[in-house]
Order: sequence, then structure tokens, then C-alpha cells
Amino acid sequence: MRLIALSYHLRIILVYAISAMIEIVIERWTNAEGETAFNWSVWGEGHRIQMGEITRRNAEDCEVEAVEFCWRKLGRKPDKVTRL
Repeated sequence: MRLIALSYHLRIILVYAISAMIEIVIERWTNAEGETAFNWSVWGEGHRIQMGEITRRNAEDCEVEAVEFCWRKLGRKPDKVTRL
């Protein structure tokens, strides 16, 4: 049997894909001018797994992008979505 050296980040993703609860957190930010932006992050067991790279204008777009990440990288849907 051949052992493959995995990066720390890849090992974390594999663990969460298999067993941990996965939560999407969507944050809402408003600046002094009243403009609102949203960003997402994916969490598992108190650790951030991934964060969105681009802010969005609405929470729905963030959620769609975050769920796509979960399916693409973790192989399953999140257990919970929290909007702050």
C-alpha cells in the first residue's frame, strides 16, 4: 500500500467531508454610506474551512456559491445555513 502525503488543508477538507457538521455563515456588512455587501464562509467543528473570495450584493447569491463549494469540495450539502 502506498501512502500519499496530503497537505494540511486537504486533510481538513477530507475529515469534514466525511463526518463533521458543516455550517455556512453568511455575513452582512454595511458601510458608512449605507451600501450593503455579503460574504460567505464554510465552517466545521469550529474551524473555518473556506471563505468566499468576492463579496456579493445579496445573501441568496452567497448561499448558492457556498452550497456549490460544499458539493464540489466536500461532496455533500451543508447541515446548517446561518445569516448574520
